[in-house]
Amino acid sequence: MAKYGRFAALGILLLSSHSAMAVCSLDPDPKYASPTILQIPSYTIYVDADAAVDENIPVSDVTSDKQPNIISYLCSIGEDYGKAVNPPLSPPMLGQRLFDTQVPGLRVRPKWSNGTGEGQFESISDVKTGRFDIPASSFFRLQFVKTAPRLQLKDATNGDLVLPAGILLYNWINSRSEMNYYQKLQIGEIRVISTPVCKITAPSEVDYNTVSPTNLKNGVARPLNFSMSCATDYDDYSVQASLIARQVTTDGFIQVTDQGGNTDRMKIRVEDNFGNKLPLDGTGGQRIEKLASNVPANFNWRTTLLPGASALPPESGAFSAMAEIMLVVN
Repeated sequence: MAKYGRFAALGILLLSSHSAMAVCSLDPDPKYASPTILQIPSYTIYVDADAAVDENIPVSDVTSDKQPNIISYLCSIGEDYGKAVNPPLSPPMLGQRLFDTQVPGLRVRPKWSNGTGEGQFESISDVKTGRFDIPASSFFRLQFVKTAPRLQLKDATNGDLVLPAGILLYNWINSRSEMNYYQKLQIGEIRVISTPVCKITAPSEVDYNTVSPTNLKNGVARPLNFSMSCATDYDDYSVQASLIARQVTTDGFIQVTDQGGNTDRMKIRVEDNFGNKLPLDGTGGQRIEKLASNVPANFNWRTTLLPGASALPPESGAFSAMAEIMLVVN
């Protein structure tokens, strides 16, 4: 009798196990698709350093490829289905459905679309009819938003890693398990590069006022002060300032045209903060390095109006010269 009792208990366990089996099954009709993995390839997010901190304005919005054909399940009414995330995403904050990424201050809002409307992650619902269809043209979406004024980034060349490659999202049926997926999202590496945003303060011209022959012989000096201030998401930034002139004298000065159109009566020398004569072809120049975000790079250059190669004095009246300052930030 004891032996029979053990078999009876085993029969009850088997019956219980059978009752917990899935009640939604994939329709085997060949016109329907099998569970599908959709893709977002590797890509880089480019964000301005002064981009708005706003959970409702994405700095990047990317979608997967679309479901090629309908996936269909035969179900019992009331069976569960839903949307879930995989690490490195962790449970979302209440309300906004935002998830942390590997870059503090940059969060992601994953969505799934059936082609007409969108739903957010995570979620759970139940089947309302005896058939559960996943429509063709459905897809995944990732929206990245800035949640801090500054992203503390390190790699301006290759980009900082936001999310690693792997299966990031999945839609499930019967129970919340990746084994029960009907759609997954496979992503490549997602990285971010920030672009500095800069403001320049500079005069549009240098005015020498009235210049006498005696003044010109001794050289007439005027300051050329300008600055650049950049917001950056990196530890610091650097600025290189150089000078370009289209009309240059044979001895390497800025050419000046007097009232009579003469170009050999006057010339201009430009020196950097340290008194070094600046080349006029955009090379060399002055570099200011390792500035914190929004700390200005101040350039205090000096221009000097000098006599030209001709022994003749300039024609009386207005004179002019042209040069451009080129600023490069990195």
